[in-house]
Amino acid sequence: MRVRVRALCRRLLLAGLPLLVTAMQARAELVVVMSPHSSITSLTREQVINIYMGRYRVLPDGGTARPLDAGADSPERSIFYRSLLGKSLDDISAYWARLVFSGRTAPPREVPTRKALLEEIADDPGAIGYVARKDLTRNLKIVFSFPE
Repeated sequence: MRVRVRALCRRLLLAGLPLLVTAMQARAELVVVMSPHSSITSLTREQVINIYMGRYRVLPDGGTARPLDAGADSPERSIFYRSLLGKSLDDISAYWARLVFSGRTAPPREVPTRKALLEEIADDPGAIGYVARKDLTRNLKIVFSFPE
């Protein structure tokens, strides 16, 4: 019996290892970006959390932060919240349902397409969003990178 349990555990570990490596690579490839016209040069993890969780919407320079979310079906959205907070999209939706019901704040605005998201961030110095590193253009600047 112990041999079967060990073998099963070994198989599960080996099956899950590629998923773990893929998740870590995806996390490292996401960056939080703003317009190059913004005076913000960097944000801490705590500041990004506070902006995206509606705790405050003021940037360090005193400007208004306008957090943007990728479309609901975007893999980046799930990776972002998992990497930033260790939470699933269901957990995030439940969190926002409570806050919206209480009238305290509103969730980040969802932008349905990657192209629209990139354009909006580039054009608005207060907009903040997350993108895959491979999607960076010269119209965006990185203000937070997930540690590898």
